[in-house]
Amino acid sequence: AACALKRYRAMPMKLVGVEAEGAHFSMMGQHFRDNELDPADHWLIEAACNGDGRDVFFAVGSSTEWYGQAIVNESFKMARYPEARSIKMPAVTLQEILGSLSRVDLIDMDVQGAEAEIVEAAIVAMTEKVRRVHIGTHGHDLEERIRSTFKKAGWRCCNDFPCQSKVETDYGEITFGD
Repeated sequence: AACALKRYRAMPMKLVGVEAEGAHFSMMGQHFRDNELDPADHWLIEAACNGDGRDVFFAVGSSTEWYGQAIVNESFKMARYPEARSIKMPAVTLQEILGSLSRVDLIDMDVQGAEAEIVEAAIVAMTEKVRRVHIGTHGHDLEERIRSTFKKAGWRCCNDFPCQSKVETDYGEITFGD
């Protein structure tokens, strides 16, 4: 989307990326450079995102084999990826991020289980500033909390495809992971 906007000079843009896993954060910066986007022109945040902004333990490691890094407990271990471990990380809230922005056209969120907590804490700021939201969810219970939060705030749902399901869409049957 950023490259299309840049190519057609449709509007000025400022991208915001949040990533807590160090190697993935570096990959994000490289992705910007590979697409001729100067990271210095955007806002890249190396932190976790949660509902209260308190430091968290975050799973790191195996960054090229595994993309499920998430907020975990201090004693996190994973047999499949023995080099993965938990480290203490700073966290930011979506409210903090939105605080310095006047308008946000799209939030694309995939935060490995913290989606509902983040949306519930930030729904007022989101309603004031955000036009569209796309969320990759990681559990039906989280989806219900998110749906309820948006509905109570008066948002209109354009599409809703449950995680871990096959759904008939306008484009045919699609299997959704998250």
